[in-house]
Amino acid sequence: MDLPIANFLTQQRRHNTEMMAVANYCVGCAFCMLVCPEEAINVLGNAEIDREKCSDCKRCMRYCPVEAIRLVE
Repeated sequence: MDLPIANFLTQQRRHNTEMMAVANYCVGCAFCMLVCPEEAINVLGNAEIDREKCSDCKRCMRYCPVEAIRLVE
C-alpha cells in the first residue's frame, strides 16, 4: 500500500536516505511502544518516535496492525 507523503505526520527519523514516519491514521494501540527495544516510542493518542533513541530496528513497522509506521524517501 503506497501512501502519499501528505498522509504522514511531521514526526520523522532520518535513516540514511529514508525517513521513518508515523501516519495520521495511527490508532494508538501501543504495540509499537511495547516491541521497541530502545523505548524510543511514546503513545499519547498517536505514536511518536524519539529520533535520538531509535536504533532503526524497524520492529515498530513490522508489528503495527494498521501499517501506520512507514519508511519514506
